[in-house]
Amino acid sequence: MDKSKDSFKIRASAPLLQEFAMSIQPGENFKYTIVEMERYRNDPFWKTLRWLLFILFWLLWSFMFVVAILIVIFSPGCTPRVVPNWWENAIIYQIWTPSFQDSDASGVGDFIGLSNRLENLRRLGVQAVWLNPFLYSDDFNDAVQDHLTVDPKLGINDDAYKLVDAVHDKEMKIVVSLPVSITSKNHLWYRQSSQASLEQYSNFSDYYHWRKAAEDSPFMSKHKNASYMHYKNRPDWPILNWQSASVRDNMFKIISFWIDKGIDGFYFSGIEYLARMKSASEADWSRIMDIIRDIRNHVDTYVERNPVFKTKIVLFATRDNAREEEKKELVLSGLNLVINYELGSIGKDNQICHRTEDNVAECIHEILTELVHFHSTDNISAMWEFGNPQLSRIASRVKSQQQAELLTMLQLLLPGTSSIYYGDEIGMMDLPNEKLVPVQRGAMQWDDSVNAGFSSAISTNIPVHPAFAHNNWARQYNSQRSQLKTFQKMARLRKRDETISSGRTIIGQLINSTFTITKYVKNENISAGNTYLGAFNFGRTDIALPIEGLDTVKNKELHQAMVVASSSNADQYYYHQMVDISSGTVTISSEQGVIFKLSF
Repeated sequence: MDKSKDSFKIRASAPLLQEFAMSIQPGENFKYTIVEMERYRNDPFWKTLRWLLFILFWLLWSFMFVVAILIVIFSPGCTPRVVPNWWENAIIYQIWTPSFQDSDASGVGDFIGLSNRLENLRRLGVQAVWLNPFLYSDDFNDAVQDHLTVDPKLGINDDAYKLVDAVHDKEMKIVVSLPVSITSKNHLWYRQSSQASLEQYSNFSDYYHWRKAAEDSPFMSKHKNASYMHYKNRPDWPILNWQSASVRDNMFKIISFWIDKGIDGFYFSGIEYLARMKSASEADWSRIMDIIRDIRNHVDTYVERNPVFKTKIVLFATRDNAREEEKKELVLSGLNLVINYELGSIGKDNQICHRTEDNVAECIHEILTELVHFHSTDNISAMWEFGNPQLSRIASRVKSQQQAELLTMLQLLLPGTSSIYYGDEIGMMDLPNEKLVPVQRGAMQWDDSVNAGFSSAISTNIPVHPAFAHNNWARQYNSQRSQLKTFQKMARLRKRDETISSGRTIIGQLINSTFTITKYVKNENISAGNTYLGAFNFGRTDIALPIEGLDTVKNKELHQAMVVASSSNADQYYYHQMVDISSGTVTISSEQGVIFKLSF
């Protein structure tokens, strides 16, 4: 074959070269001919070089792969996210069950009626419901007649079990009030203990505090030839003796019984009567904490031994007039939460807030400053509460419903658990001139129909406030701006951004009945992440509140502050409005509140 440049020697053993050669058109110029290239392929030097480069490539690749693994292993890891217990940042909705919703026209609220209203609460942003009363008692009080039976005026046990399931179906929790220290004189235990001289009841002799005949006092009363200890000035409320092993065992069984039924937690009422000094007039807090510790151990052990339980059980209580250190001791003893009772003292012209006549700004500012400092430094979970079945409603305690709305906004900005008394989300007020029931326990104002939608009964045992026609749940829910809508926005914000529910909280300086609350992530750099700035004016006049001195807003986009919530009367602000506050002031009108989101 001619060896000219237009001739090609194609080897049958090299099909790729053959294909390449066939693709070349005659006349094309190449630096190397196929024959010349073939020589390099088989040259020992080039074959060795190719193998060396191939091996070097895989060695380098393997080395980089190992280095990458080592970097992952030995690099400082991200701080693991601590998932809070379900109650730690929750909004718990406290319900006075007889006044919430009547389902059978009996004139009294019941469990079935409550079940029918759960969707309203879910839409509102509630994460748990707290039922009080729950157990069978003398008159909806702590004088329990049977710890294993619900109050028949509210329904039967099966109704309660279905309610528990319905709450869980809505992805909410349910807690109940459990009197742990007091029973009714109609309780089987008391009836048998009072007859312990009879052989068949001798085992009940130590269920209560019995003494040889003693003079009557606010805490002791006579029964036949003996005396028994009871709640102050309430001889019909005898006190259980928790030093009795039988009492402890039975109370543990009662707690276990309700855990089995799906109850997620217990509010222990009357803990100050779990143990008393010899005089009976004072609580023995050392022994009380021992009892709480035993209850906690029982609950934890019981839940851990039963894998069917998928949630932890919250235990909480109140200790009136307790100092911060005393609250801490109760938590260390086994309670998850101790309610900050101080907020219940907020009210115009009372002994706590007597220094100001027209608003409670100075009072609430002082209390919150102290409590927020305590919870942030001692790492004790907080539980906030403005209202409950024993207190005048917050909207009646302060000057106006607008101030009550500001207090609710403040509460939902605070870190920890918030307890909201039913009706406070719409600014319900005390019943006027009422003697049938306590004024703070009026029927829930659902709509403007008969009995405010609470009951279809011709007459109810639970009175309705006369203002229900213009102040009710349905009207506020269907309004573009209302106290209820503000509550809903705040609840959603808490759930969406943990900066609100668990971030650090800074209470600003009080200026002319106005102050700020700043929320930011728990980080050494307070400029990192989202910051929320709330401004609240309890005064009678508009104010330009200075914010330029706040470290928490430095390096933030103050010319683009986003409104995420505002009081229903703050017409100058609307949801997601971008506001320029770079001048260093926030303009806020009388009895208004606004919350901004500040980005980095």
